[in-house]
Amino acid sequence: MESTPTLVITSGEPSGIGPEVSLKALTHQSLNARCLVLGDQDLLQQTAKAAKLSAQIIPVTHVDEVPKHNPEHIYVLHHPLSSPNIPGELNVDNASYVLGLLKHAHQLAMSGDVDGIVTAPVHKGIINDAGEAFTGHTEFFAQHSGKDKVVMMLACDAMRVALVTTHHPLKDVAQRVTQGEVELVIKLCVEGLQQLGIKTPNIKVCGLNPHAGEGGHLGDEEQRFITPALQNLQHLPANISGPFPADTLFNQQTLKNTDLFLGMYHDQVLPVIKFASFGQCANVTLGLPYLRTSVDHGTALNIAASYQADAGSMEYALKYAIQACQSLS
Repeated sequence: MESTPTLVITSGEPSGIGPEVSLKALTHQSLNARCLVLGDQDLLQQTAKAAKLSAQIIPVTHVDEVPKHNPEHIYVLHHPLSSPNIPGELNVDNASYVLGLLKHAHQLAMSGDVDGIVTAPVHKGIINDAGEAFTGHTEFFAQHSGKDKVVMMLACDAMRVALVTTHHPLKDVAQRVTQGEVELVIKLCVEGLQQLGIKTPNIKVCGLNPHAGEGGHLGDEEQRFITPALQNLQHLPANISGPFPADTLFNQQTLKNTDLFLGMYHDQVLPVIKFASFGQCANVTLGLPYLRTSVDHGTALNIAASYQADAGSMEYALKYAIQACQSLS
């Protein structure tokens, strides 16, 4: 019999679509899980009304009060907003509220009260404007978990992609692609995929430069760092190959027998998977002491006040988290 995991959902930037997609994802589907939403209770009530959702918002004080998911009941652990909220208009005073949601979710996961975290989008800029250094969920949870390195993976039905570097300016990427970094990321990918039930993952690795360096004529990072890293990892229980030119790697033949494509930087592989599956894709963090998934999009401030957001990615992130938790159990 499949287990029934417990998930905590952080409702994200209050002026964006995070509260809306969190509620819609829970009301649009039945889930074999216990789901707790962290957020301002009044904000979520107002969002449900504005989005014309019939589900009842039920306040709780502890995750133990949450039963198995019912689309008509949404269980909320109240976090009060720091300042009044207007949809579509960022408020720097609420940056502490957003970070509070993430910190609480992390605490629940570390204590074992929940099996995984599913995050709605946050706005990195407004958090930094508030004086808090913040580059993303991935780095936040790594820091609070005491992990020097975690891996960002995006997954959809067609493919999985992961990154050696994440949220760094392009001008800084090449110096971060070292042999040691490539080896560490691949090890975390193999471990993470095995935890998800893929015993011997097939991993294809992109080069950094156009045409994977063209034999050193278009850059030598492949020869100096990436190829030696792959040679050092042949002992792992995985089929690891590359480096390949990224522009020709993603084709129907390679999709059939590849469990993970590893890119060197953010915009090398993420546009591919988002083009293939935008709205049906989950962001997964590998290497944390708990499971964390998220949506594949941002706060969409421009449509937040219309309450017409598509919750497909949040729905997918929830379902992926449940399946992953069941694989881990």
